[in-house]
Amino acid sequence: MKESLGLVEVSGMSTAIVVADAMAKSANIKIVGIENSKGLGYMTIKITGDIGAVNAAVSAGKQIGITHNNFVSSKVIPRPSDFIYEVFVTTKEEKNKKLDKKENKNENINTDEFLKDCESSNFNEETDDNVKNIENKE
Repeated sequence: MKESLGLVEVSGMSTAIVVADAMAKSANIKIVGIENSKGLGYMTIKITGDIGAVNAAVSAGKQIGITHNNFVSSKVIPRPSDFIYEVFVTTKEEKNKKLDKKENKNENINTDEFLKDCESSNFNEETDDNVKNIENKE
């Protein structure tokens, strides 16, 4: 079963660090990252874990944000779809590994297809016919 996704948005980096610390200490969750949003210095703290832990951590983070007067919004997604989970939770390193694997597979497939074409008898017969035609013209 997939883990839940929790998002807390606050204003300011220092508040985001304090909120992330409180969230990590309040429940058994994993902090995926702290992302800088465009404009106004908003920071989004992304966490994953089981639904109860994520709810508790988001509530704790929300309270800390309100206390510092920098809270913007929060959201808990209990069972995110594969696309949402991939966009929000997958790290850059994991995405790069996936891209490298896809590129390597494509290179291997193209090489195998090329070798099959070269080994086919049609290729050799066409070459022989072309050589004979050139010799006949001379």
